[in-house]
Amino acid sequence: MVALTDAISRRRGRKSGSTGEIVYDAVTIRVSDFSSGFEVVYNMPCAKGGHDGGDDGLALSLVRAVAKVKRGDMGVSEAQRTFLNLNTLYERAYKYT
Repeated sequence: MVALTDAISRRRGRKSGSTGEIVYDAVTIRVSDFSSGFEVVYNMPCAKGGHDGGDDGLALSLVRAVAKVKRGDMGVSEAQRTFLNLNTLYERAYKYT
């Protein structure tokens, strides 16, 4: 049974490799080197908005993509790939259909 806690709503994860690991949540990112014992902790700025700032990030990427296309700096496909990663999403979605 899990009671109400702040940790439930906080995104977190751990990626371990043969030489170190990265542990992260919405507040910090901790990078550790197993051989040297060296560790660096990065404190993340408080995100504003939904999904820990992810909504703002997606909206900003869309605005940047549209601006590049409107200025003629990029074609639509390149802007999708660069800013929105849509081609990868489409490839994954239709790969198994």
